[in-house]
Amino acid sequence: MADTNKMNPTAKRPWRMFAPLAAVIVLFGLWSVYWHWANSAVQTHVTGERAQLEAQGFSLACASESWGGYPFRFEFTCTNPAIKFPGGQTVRSHALLAVAQAYNPMHIIALIDGPSEVTLPGNEAHVLTHGRAVISVVAQGDGAAQISAEIPDFNGAGVFTASNIQAHARPAAENANDVAVTVEGAAYTAPGKPPLAVDRAQLLGTLTANGELTIGDLQFNRNGLKLWGKGMVELDAQHRIEGQIDAQTNDLGQLLAVLDPHMEMPEQDRATLKAVLGLLGKEARAGLVARDGEFYIGPLKVGELLPLY
Repeated sequence: MADTNKMNPTAKRPWRMFAPLAAVIVLFGLWSVYWHWANSAVQTHVTGERAQLEAQGFSLACASESWGGYPFRFEFTCTNPAIKFPGGQTVRSHALLAVAQAYNPMHIIALIDGPSEVTLPGNEAHVLTHGRAVISVVAQGDGAAQISAEIPDFNGAGVFTASNIQAHARPAAENANDVAVTVEGAAYTAPGKPPLAVDRAQLLGTLTANGELTIGDLQFNRNGLKLWGKGMVELDAQHRIEGQIDAQTNDLGQLLAVLDPHMEMPEQDRATLKAVLGLLGKEARAGLVARDGEFYIGPLKVGELLPLY
């Protein structure tokens, strides 16, 4: 009778069957050691960063917080987060989850569940409802970061609403960031006024550390009506918009019809404005000027500007 061991060479070397499994176990063990070491290092780094930010007036408080994500992620969970800013502003939300892949801890995804509440110094709290907000932060070696954010179904206390908001920022020149903002299905409702709605608004510009925003491209679209322009704006000491935008529209008549309920000016000035702009043709150009809390189209004042906060 033939020797079965001679006919089946693998029978003498059964370790070959278990070698792949053993390799997986060893690799998983090494990965586990790395994860626990890296997770501890991340927690230490975050604790240090929070301490430095608190010294600058920023703070994050949680009703409860925890770390997890084993084996492939680092996760930080914060319930009822409250973020305080140096100016005394406070933002509270329902929950915060920050996630980073274990192999790339410099890229952080933060998920924020609403509703959120914003409290300004000396003012009552304002409730902001929204879907799950997603914020992406890619840290760079020089301390800068690329930041992207998306907020769906936003409702700012009934004053400003939007079906979707996207914002992006990346380092540009020294002490400046390139910014891009896209808002879809937006409407602004002032007290006693009809909603001022747009289908889509887009802004591309550069924001400096002192708060000056240079706008390279600003666009508004509403039912075929287009308004676009470029310029520079900033906030004055009372947090009101100040600056000038050189604007152009493809349909002046429709634009004036949209703005008419919102123009706070005497009838005579209103008629003068329409007559002057009418001379420019359907595709008109005009300077939009914000100065000392007042808003002008060309030389004529059309309304007052309230502080943004």
